Amino acid sequence: MFDDIVRMVVRQLTPYLKAVGDTVCAQTPGLAERWSTYEFMCRNTQALARQSIEHVILTLIAMIVAILLGVIIGLRVSSSPWPRRGSLLVWPIAILVVAVLLAGGVALATMPESLATVDAFRPADPGSWSQLLDAAPGNRTFALAVVLQAALVFGLAAVLVAGLLPGDTDLRLLPVALAGAILGPLVVPRPFLHTLLLQIYRLAQSAGLEGGTLRTLATVLNWVREAAPLWALLVLVLIFGRLSHRLTWQKVLAAALGGYVLGAILSAFVIRPGASTTILVLQLLLFAVFAMLMMLGERAADPVLYVVGIIFTIPSLAMFGIMIPIIGIGVDPAVVALTLYALLPILRNTITAMRQLNPSIIEAGRGMGMTDLQLLTRVQIPLALPIILAGVRVSTVMTVGIASIATLIGAGGLGELIFHGINRTNTRMVLTGAIWIALLALLFDYILGQGEIRWVSKGIRVEEGEEVEQVAEATAVSV
Repeated sequence: MFDDIVRMVVRQLTPYLKAVGDTVCAQTPGLAERWSTYEFMCRNTQALARQSIEHVILTLIAMIVAILLGVIIGLRVSSSPWPRRGSLLVWPIAILVVAVLLAGGVALATMPESLATVDAFRPADPGSWSQLLDAAPGNRTFALAVVLQAALVFGLAAVLVAGLLPGDTDLRLLPVALAGAILGPLVVPRPFLHTLLLQIYRLAQSAGLEGGTLRTLATVLNWVREAAPLWALLVLVLIFGRLSHRLTWQKVLAAALGGYVLGAILSAFVIRPGASTTILVLQLLLFAVFAMLMMLGERAADPVLYVVGIIFTIPSLAMFGIMIPIIGIGVDPAVVALTLYALLPILRNTITAMRQLNPSIIEAGRGMGMTDLQLLTRVQIPLALPIILAGVRVSTVMTVGIASIATLIGAGGLGELIFHGINRTNTRMVLTGAIWIALLALLFDYILGQGEIRWVSKGIRVEEGEEVEQVAEATAVSV
């Protein structure tokens, strides 16, 4: 999944970073003469540039995934169970979750060993369901189970959106959210975005772009088209804070976008033909875990921290080894392993920050007429942000170091220099890798520190000594 992204970025950025390295080395010939390690760096700027970019991209991908998962799970297990007891949504959501799991189980049990001509099958796109049905005439049970699971996922997305938007479960939004889930993949990514991006490609072609630059532009435009749910999510986030309890056009638009985005996200848990059986089983288990977290809320906080703490204690080399039989080798297993390691500080800090909020502030917000969403985005998250960012900084620096071991499973990075240097008893190679990893860790820590200064209000900013104390407390592992 991520291998192609890393290859594309490395291919495009390596020449520029190599040119910068060559320029710096040309300006400092005396340093190269006095320091053999620096001379080694100047002789290998091409490899050093490639490995540095691989290391940075691997760290960024893992941290983005870890931050999303850690903050979302932390916020969920810091809140009361949802839907609340007595809500109209309790039984529909429970029935849909169980039905999705049962349909996935039937699909797994009846999945044929191989299916042809279903490479274009996408669970989030109803237009591709017929391709699966046509490709499996002798395995109709499997195809029907997959299609049924995808349809149930759309229904679940619609019910969740109708219940999450402010307004005490406005069922009038249910058909709007369902239409967004079904029509979104057919309308947004395909005809509209494809036509728009095709015009941009033709303009670039007529402007004289050719060769590798034009191919890179085509790759980027294709990625923009495929990432349509991400852009819809960004629009949804922008209008979320302005929603009220009344039914307005903003709320109708949010319901349609929410159905589309949530349908696309939940479709990741639909059984896919040709995928590894182990991955598909884990996929269903993750869906069940996320459903339990949603419904249990704060009652799941301590068990979640306990499980994540156990994962954190697994030695990094063993963790990468565990990923090989499950996912394989390359960037994908490295991202999964690094994400699991980065989760604990972020998750623990998020839960700690939410638990330390003064309840009187929340009640004051409710008294001003704020919705639950407005309280979360305008009061709770801004107040919890300093502690959350402290956990992100700890996770990032730690991930930069652990990412060096990802070299052993084919993910590349600066770890290649260290391990190859040890095998060849080449001290300069080992020092080069160690120095660059340390510099990257310092750079990430500095950037996040500056971001904390700009993102956190001065009135609630954590002082340096207090931040160290909170980070130490938040990252303590209890087994």
